Amino acid sequence: MASKPPQGNWRAPPNWPTPPRGWSPPPGWTPDPRWGPAPWGWQFWGFAASMPAPAAGSSRRQPRGAAAGTPRPLGPLGRPVAWARRHPLAAVPIGVLSLLFLLGVVVAAVSTLPATAPEAQTAGATTRIESPKPVVPTHVPEVGTATAKAAPAPNPRLVRRPAGGTLPDKDLTPGDVFSTATRSQICVPGYSSRVRSVSDRVRRDVFAVYNIDYALHADYEVDHLVPLELGGDNTVANLWPEPRQGSNSAGVKDHLENHLHALVCAGRVALLEAQRAMEGDWFAANTKYAGMTVARSPNPVAPVPIPAPSAAAPIPAPSAPAPAPAPAPEAPAAQTFANCTELRSVYPHGVGRPGAVDHTSGTPVTTFYQSATVYDTNRDHDADGDGIACERK
Repeated sequence: MASKPPQGNWRAPPNWPTPPRGWSPPPGWTPDPRWGPAPWGWQFWGFAASMPAPAAGSSRRQPRGAAAGTPRPLGPLGRPVAWARRHPLAAVPIGVLSLLFLLGVVVAAVSTLPATAPEAQTAGATTRIESPKPVVPTHVPEVGTATAKAAPAPNPRLVRRPAGGTLPDKDLTPGDVFSTATRSQICVPGYSSRVRSVSDRVRRDVFAVYNIDYALHADYEVDHLVPLELGGDNTVANLWPEPRQGSNSAGVKDHLENHLHALVCAGRVALLEAQRAMEGDWFAANTKYAGMTVARSPNPVAPVPIPAPSAAAPIPAPSAPAPAPAPAPEAPAAQTFANCTELRSVYPHGVGRPGAVDHTSGTPVTTFYQSATVYDTNRDHDADGDGIACERK
């Protein structure tokens, strides 16, 4: 022991005899070897309340070869270890609780880690994570276009006539009629409006089978190859996207349909003949029936006017003895109808001057019969003064 004891109270280890109160070893005193060594890190001298405690971490391990009873300073774990040795029964549950706490911390930390890659290379190699495949856009925008396709669209399945004009594909639109339609039925005013039934879904199907994007539907008219006023049906077999632009536009065919309807109702042409003419080549039918007048009374009805064909899409002109082709002349006289009901029995969509525009807040009528002579004779039936008498869709 040290020759000069330090200040403070001397503390005997728990496995040594308890000294009298206030006793401290005299200089040169050594413990009895039978008492055994003091616990490692045992603090023999307790500091007085007025003395500062030693700085944390300033203690050192007992050097090798030191005497068994030599006081050794406590390390960072000295006090907990010394307490556990003195109280082994209390230290066990505390240690178990500490282990459970650490285990919970480890499990929580592992659960927050990102999942490992599902695929890896062979054993001993580093894990390889597959990069996501790039998404290839189906449409590539181009300068000046709203929607540009990555690949060119297929050509529309329309038939171009050598002499000009467009016809439907007979494999897609062979034509179809109501089997129960008769001449007496189709000649009743308003028949076409009652039987017309083409849904938006059917319109889209028509564009799809003809390889035409429905976004371009404004440039086409879903047309009945055999018109409703001649007994045509609303099935896809009788519908096709007819181009609106060009000298042989949808409007020309509409005028021909009105003229054929008037001929059938007048008894000049059989209903089946008119249907077969429209199913075949309505351009040829236009040439054949354009000059035929409608005889409902001694005053013949003027034929449908035929617009002059352009150089890009010529239409064969009706054969005439005149040395040069000319538009079909109108009849010198026309019948005067008492009212619109009587007029529409011959002209279902009304009669107007060539080039007249329907003044309406809705969709304008474009299928009226164009004849200046017939209109001037029945202009009293033009209620709104737009150049069309008794117009109706």
